[in-house]
Amino acid sequence: MPGISIVDPNLKNRTTISELSIQVSPNGFSFCVLSAVQHLRAFRHYELKDVVLLDDLLSQTEEILEKDDILQIPAKKVRIITTGRNSTILPIDFTQPESLKKILNFNHPVDEMDEIHINKIGNDLSLVFTVHHYLSFMFSKYFEDAEYYSQATPMVNHAMNKKLKQTEILIQVNKDFFDMVILVDGEFRLYNNFLYVNSTDMIYFILYACKQLNIDAKKTPFHFMGDFSGQNNLFTELLSYLPRSTKIHPIHITSETKYSHKVDASRFYSLLSVHQCEL
Repeated sequence: MPGISIVDPNLKNRTTISELSIQVSPNGFSFCVLSAVQHLRAFRHYELKDVVLLDDLLSQTEEILEKDDILQIPAKKVRIITTGRNSTILPIDFTQPESLKKILNFNHPVDEMDEIHINKIGNDLSLVFTVHHYLSFMFSKYFEDAEYYSQATPMVNHAMNKKLKQTEILIQVNKDFFDMVILVDGEFRLYNNFLYVNSTDMIYFILYACKQLNIDAKKTPFHFMGDFSGQNNLFTELLSYLPRSTKIHPIHITSETKYSHKVDASRFYSLLSVHQCEL
């Protein structure tokens, strides 16, 4: 049973749905359904139990795909977000297929079973990331023409489209790592991700990045998003090192209020924003 379920009752009478977005990670399986005008029609989140190996993730994910009644309705467009650290930003001119594996290997080990995918970011950049073949093969049985996205793509895309000419830092918290984007005077300067165990780890990497880019962390706006569930003290501890303007990042969801206000938009930022991205 889903831990969170918000569904328009009329949706179950539909023979097709316009847009389906799914996000899967060892921490959970979530999906949302949008109408043709991008109104939220359904949202569900499943907690996954004791995911240690890829087989654990695959078996629990496939069980949801087989049993969830909303997922049985054919969708005209399907987006799938996979969550992982194997990603990097590259200029579009450097995204020749024959060189991508070598470039990714500079920072992250690429397995022989990893597929390399590309998300377009703005006009000049691409976010390159991996999806394990077994995971994509499983999804292909249910969604033949699905498009794949990294969990970082919506945040980086949002940063690239900001019009403000100021310095800002955006951080997306995942279960055991976080994504960080830094804008300096409105220009994109950094995307990276870092492993963490506690707030001390996060602060170290944040302050180190600020030092390298000559940023005064105490005077810089921070925006946080992502999964703080089960980490009640993490954000409180971070605030003691960061400016008072720091906040959980609010996002706008094009939706009817009776559905959107029930969803934690900051926690599920990537899933609820991925429709704004382009491949």
